[in-house]
Amino acid sequence: MALSKTMGFLVLLLGLAIIVWSLYQVYGVYTQKITIPDFFKVSESVSSESKSAGGIEQQLQSVIKEQLSSFIPTNTISQGLNLGFFTAVIGLFIFGGSKIALIGVKLIKGKEDGDL
Repeated sequence: MALSKTMGFLVLLLGLAIIVWSLYQVYGVYTQKITIPDFFKVSESVSSESKSAGGIEQQLQSVIKEQLSSFIPTNTISQGLNLGFFTAVIGLFIFGGSKIALIGVKLIKGKEDGDL
């Protein structure tokens, strides 16, 4: 029984540590001390087919690209995707940490009516 309680406290502390680490990462991103990892990158390379295409098509593509970049900055979409994915990953860590902490609490309480 004493081993179960000590393991329960260790598992509870592990779950809480995961949650605190996740919240620290969110705080670091909020205060801009930690940068969000680049999960999605937008490459600006132009394919070789468009380079060898006719002059009119190339001019049309460059005009469209200029107009779109003035309307929507190129990094906006990738930054939004990176922030959304980072939020989802942190949410999974917090959810997992809470489940681990719940297992620790159940170990501390001990077996009651076949719960464990």
